[in-house]
Amino acid sequence: DGLPGGVEGFRYEMGAVVQPDQEGNWLNERINRANEAEARRIWQLIGPGYQPIDWQLDFKSGYRWAETCWYQDIPYGHLPGVDIKVPWELARMQHLPQLAWAYALASGGEPGFEPPEVYLHEFRCQVLDFIATNPPRFGVNWAGAMDVAIRIVNWLISYDLFCAYGAQFDEAFVQELVRSAVQHGRHILANRDWHAAWRGNHYLAEMAGLFVVGVYLSEGNEKANITAERWLNFALRELDREVALQFHEDGSNFEASTCYHRLSAELIVYTAALALNLPPDKQSRFPLNHCERIEKMGEFTQHITKPSGCVPQIGDNDSGRFLKLFPAYERLSVENACARYANLDGYESDDQEYWDEDVLDHGHLLAAMNGLFGRVDWPSGPETTLVRGLAGGRHLSSYRRDGVRSAAEQVRIGADWAEQRARVRRLPFHHRQEIPVGPPTSGPLQTYAYRDFGLYVFRLELISQLTIRIATSIGPAQFTPKRGGFVAIKSST
Repeated sequence: DGLPGGVEGFRYEMGAVVQPDQEGNWLNERINRANEAEARRIWQLIGPGYQPIDWQLDFKSGYRWAETCWYQDIPYGHLPGVDIKVPWELARMQHLPQLAWAYALASGGEPGFEPPEVYLHEFRCQVLDFIATNPPRFGVNWAGAMDVAIRIVNWLISYDLFCAYGAQFDEAFVQELVRSAVQHGRHILANRDWHAAWRGNHYLAEMAGLFVVGVYLSEGNEKANITAERWLNFALRELDREVALQFHEDGSNFEASTCYHRLSAELIVYTAALALNLPPDKQSRFPLNHCERIEKMGEFTQHITKPSGCVPQIGDNDSGRFLKLFPAYERLSVENACARYANLDGYESDDQEYWDEDVLDHGHLLAAMNGLFGRVDWPSGPETTLVRGLAGGRHLSSYRRDGVRSAAEQVRIGADWAEQRARVRRLPFHHRQEIPVGPPTSGPLQTYAYRDFGLYVFRLELISQLTIRIATSIGPAQFTPKRGGFVAIKSST
């Protein structure tokens, strides 16, 4: 019937299929009148054969926002089954680095790829498509400054990756990319999610985006100007302040979410790398003021990673990322995907494969951190290489020397067990939590205490039995894990 499957039965009319013409006349009345001529001019740079992406569409429900709607008037949460994050996620354009890798592999003669020009052409067309059909401050994809910041960073980093592997872009495209980068920077600065008391990863992402724009526009670009320098300096000061505000001294994130910790630490590691590579006259306190805290961000992820390679989901998780250079995926049949996810009920199964992103695999963060610190106990990967490149080969000094341990390791869980038990027993029953841990029969017990986050980690190489009893308002509960070695306890106090 031409409609999407919908969410819980709610489906909306998507509209007619677009038939674009080379002159861009299909944009008439689709773009607000003041931007029509400019949209047609930019569209004409794309060339024939490219099918535009509908950046305004929630393809799960079929609901579509309008390119003519002023960004502050964009409705959301107003209709059942409609998810504004669907177009937002697409318009972050975090898939663009994959095109750069494909270009690199194709250029190297790797079998199974199209000619390298195919990936270069697709990157160029998608960026121009977005610029033409999403005039600044109109449509759903200018509604959140965080998404604007993530998008422009992915454009610029992907452009750099293409260039690093020998791609050459025409001057007309580069001019449009620079112009749009300026527009992105202005929008971020004018719409940042700053609050004196209640600000978090949204503001951090916006400052990261503004900083990256400032760096790219102020270095090696003929159109560099004092505005880009001001953005760069302002963002550096804000990043320096936000690290101290949003991360505890032990490296954990103040939002008490393992996945928000991943996002926020990602924002810091890539901007820290760029900051290290700034010319001497642009050097700032960030990240040198926070070397130890940044390294401990990585250690937090290291300590909470389970033997499976994934972290436990604690707190909110919206799967937010900064850069997806090599996402972790599991290959599923569509039939298995439908069995796993309730929102796919009713989807007609076929023999196609479904790539399911593993959002709890945070190994990429440690690999990126390794680009800053060069630690042998952290993994290496493409993220390591990129961070080293962004940092120009510079690195941060590790605090772990002469036997120094992290704050999380210096707190011995259970050392004052009798005192803690007495304190717990003085609490009303429904507030009590008792977690006696028996000694293992083999392997050392490693304990990490992230008290500000409220997370206590017990790790053993081999476990014969580890029993945790938790006194709650509904009575005692017991959990006995199998062999293998990780338990994380989230405290509510």
